[in-house]
Formats: sequence, structure tokens, C-alpha cells
Amino acid sequence: MLMSMIRRVVLAVSLAIVTAPYASAQPALPETQVGKLAALYFDANNSLDPDRLAAFLTAHLPAGLANPQFPEVQQSGGGFDVLSVDKTTEDRLTLTVRTRKTDIQYRMIFILDGEDAQKLRLIGMGFF
Repeated sequence: MLMSMIRRVVLAVSLAIVTAPYASAQPALPETQVGKLAALYFDANNSLDPDRLAAFLTAHLPAGLANPQFPEVQQSGGGFDVLSVDKTTEDRLTLTVRTRKTDIQYRMIFILDGEDAQKLRLIGMGFF
């Protein structure tokens, strides 16, 4: 009985150590309009479906503003995990993100369009 209990404890501790890096939750995006649009972007991007990303970009960015590299980053990076919410206002959101496949960190900024609350004026992305 004692050995069985010790084995269970060892197994539980081992699982906790192995899964701890993956168990941390991503920070919540703000409940502002720009935060909601950023969440929609991550949903579309992280689906790894280029058509879904294209539909988001068409619906929420001004015509011609979508960077042609968005689909390439989507596929090569395997989606994004939000590491931190760095700065937020009612119309701007700055985040640190990491690609899931390549583990590259980016700083992303989302800026709400001043005239249409359903559109972003900018989705910017750069290396540190």
C-alpha cells in the first residue's frame, strides 16, 4: 500500500514537471474593441486556414492594407501564443507574441480605425 502511494506521488510530480511549461495560460486580451478584434485575428491566424485569415483581413482591415506576408507567417509560424499584453488603450494594443512552430518572438500592435470600430487601421509586427 505504501509503495503504491509513493508511486502515485512520484508519477504526479513527474507529470507536473513535464507539463508545467505548457500549462501556463495566455494572458487575457482587454475587453476593448481593439482587444476583441485582436482576439478575432488570433482565432483566424491560429486556425492555420489561409481562407479564414484572408476573410478576417478583408473584413477588418482597409482595402489594400493587408500585408501579403500574413499567410506565409501563418503557415511557417504555426500560429501565435500571446506572451504578454504590453500596453493597451481604448484604440491601441501592443503585445509580445511567440510563433508556435519556430519559437520566434514578435512585438505586435493593433490600432483601431478611428472611423469604423469594426476595422483596424493597422496590424503591425516586428522583431525585438
